[in-house]
Amino acid sequence: MNASLDPGPRSDLRPVFVTAARSLAAVVATIRDDQWDQPGLGVWDVRALVGHALRGVSTCEDYLATPATGEVTIADTGAYVSAALTTPGVHDAIAERGREGGRLLGDDPAAVVRATVERVVPLVEATPLDTKVALPFGTIVFGDYVPTRITEIVAHNEDLCRAIGHPSVATTGEVRVVLSLVADTADAESGMVIIRAVFGREGLPDGFNLWS
Repeated sequence: MNASLDPGPRSDLRPVFVTAARSLAAVVATIRDDQWDQPGLGVWDVRALVGHALRGVSTCEDYLATPATGEVTIADTGAYVSAALTTPGVHDAIAERGREGGRLLGDDPAAVVRATVERVVPLVEATPLDTKVALPFGTIVFGDYVPTRITEIVAHNEDLCRAIGHPSVATTGEVRVVLSLVADTADAESGMVIIRAVFGREGLPDGFNLWS
C-alpha cells in the first residue's frame, strides 16, 4: 500500500453498518402495498428509493466478490466522495441505478431487502478493515469504504421514513458517522454555511446540497 495514502488505524464502524442495514430492512417491512408507487425522492418513487438505498448494502457484496490488486488510490472517505461525484454522468447514472434497483426488488421487496441484509451483514463483519476494495473509479481500503455505505443507508433510510410517514430511526452512532463524512467533504465556504446554520446564525440556503 502506498504509505502516503494510508492514514493509519481506523475506527471499526462495521457494527454501525450492521445496525443501519437492519434498520433499513425494518423500515422497508412497514411499507404498505399502496405506498410503493408514491413519490420517494426526486425522480424516484418509493420502490426506486428503496432500490437505491439497498445499494448501500449490496455494493459491499458486489465489490468484495473480486479481490482488489494494486495500490490504494482513494485515500479516505472524503476522497471517495470527491472521486464518486466527479465521475462523468454520475447523477443520471445514480438515478437510473435506483430505478433498476427498484425493478429488481420484484414482487416481494421487503423479503429481497431482508435477505440481502442478512446475507451481507456476516460478510461485512468478517472482512478485515485493511482489505482493499476495487471500485469503478479507484481502490479504497474497506475501513474507509464502510462509512460511505453507512452514510448511504442512513441518509436514504431517512428519505424513506419521510416518504412513507415513518418516524426517524437513525441512531446517535449512525448520525455521527454521517456528520463525520460531511465534515470530511466540506470546504471552507460550504462548511461555514453549515456552521452558521448549526449555531442558529441563519438557515441553510434554499436547495443547499453539499454533494450536488
